[in-house]
Amino acid sequence: MAEKFIYTPDPDAGTFKVLLAQEDVRTVDNRMFAADSIEWRTLPVPLLMQRANDPTAQGGHKGAMSVGAITEIWRETNEESGLNEVWGRGHFSADDEGQKARQLIGEGTLSNVSV
Repeated sequence: MAEKFIYTPDPDAGTFKVLLAQEDVRTVDNRMFAADSIEWRTLPVPLLMQRANDPTAQGGHKGAMSVGAITEIWRETNEESGLNEVWGRGHFSADDEGQKARQLIGEGTLSNVSV
C-alpha cells in the first residue's frame, strides 16, 4: 500500500481566511443556498484563480489555475444578520501564480469567491 503524501506549505507563502458563501442570500448570479444546505468535499480542496472571462461565453471556470489550498471549512452564524456563513481558511502556493493571487487579493483587485 502506498504511503499518503503529506504536503507542508511554505510558511512564507501566506495564508488566507475567506467568506465562501452566505446561506439564504441571493448570489450575484441569482443562486440561493438554503440554510444548512452547503456541503463540501474532503479537504484539502484547491483554491483556484481565474483572471479572465471565458472567451467562449459558456461560463464556468475554464482556464482557472490552482493558487493554493483550502484546508479548513466551517459554518457560523453572523451575529448581526442572523444568517449562516460558510468560511474557509488555507494557504497560498509559493509559486508565481500563488503569489500573484496573494498580491491581487491584498490589493483588492480580486475579491470574490465562486462556490
